[in-house]
Amino acid sequence: MSQLTLNLPDNVAADLVEASRQSNRAPDELAVELLKRALAVRRFKSARETIVESLGDRAPETDDDALKLLP
Repeated sequence: MSQLTLNLPDNVAADLVEASRQSNRAPDELAVELLKRALAVRRFKSARETIVESLGDRAPETDDDALKLLP
């Protein structure tokens, strides 16, 4: 596993600490989970945009429809 040091704004760090207390998880463990989710959403949006551009008028109207088209 790689190590990465982040400088967080005070309010973000406080929110992370509070969320970690509420979930009974270490702040770094929660941060990794949240980053994974955010990156997955980013990848999905990029894939959806590619699908929409390539299909033009035949593009899916919903995210559920777009998911069905992914390999």
